[in-house]
Amino acid sequence: MDENLHLTTRVLTSMLSSAIAPVTLISGMAFLISIMATRYARCIDRIRVILKEIKAINGDPECKETRHLHRQVRILYARTRSLRTTMTFAAVSVFCVVLTICGSFSSMMFEFPNALTVASIFLVALLLLVAAVSGFIRDILISLRAVKVEIEANEVVFNEK
Repeated sequence: MDENLHLTTRVLTSMLSSAIAPVTLISGMAFLISIMATRYARCIDRIRVILKEIKAINGDPECKETRHLHRQVRILYARTRSLRTTMTFAAVSVFCVVLTICGSFSSMMFEFPNALTVASIFLVALLLLVAAVSGFIRDILISLRAVKVEIEANEVVFNEK
């Protein structure tokens, strides 16, 4: 057996144990990406429907309904751009976690001293995760603004609290 390969049962158990937390993090991030992808697809579908509505009413820019529909499209487009960026942050974060796992395994198997590199990549993964969650919260706030626009367009009076 190669002297550089120190794969014993104890080392293997340690490697698998050290991978549990990052794999759990990946699962949670995959769930977040799935939710964001659903919201993204919903925005895209809604934009297409609204554009058909604009076309059906001949899109007169002076028409109150057309202006309202254009405002909805602008809000939805802002959401899609935000969600795309947010999903990118989350996906790159997952990639960094995978690199962390690979770095940890190589460190344990080959006794390669890369703890600072692995820790740095994991820190980047966590920062990207924070950015992704922040973007997700931003999308929720933007969608609330879109609902408010819809309420105002229907001239419903409400009190904000």
